[in-house]
Amino acid sequence: PAFLYCPLTELWANGADWDQMLKRTSMDEGGLVGVLRRTMDLTRQIIHAPGLNPELVETAREAVDLLNRAPVQELV
Repeated sequence: PAFLYCPLTELWANGADWDQMLKRTSMDEGGLVGVLRRTMDLTRQIIHAPGLNPELVETAREAVDLLNRAPVQELV
């Protein structure tokens, strides 16, 4: 279930290294990267949604910055 990914996402955003992440899940590396990238995609949608509270948009921007690091980083 998706709610099980929340603690992993928070751990990654708080600066955990990749080995720490892998120790806390039974997912393989590709699965974990996929979950974190999908989370970033959803968060980017918040950034670009019209009419949202500017504070929420800024929080979403900060979240993407925290999540977007190797090996999850998307090079665009």
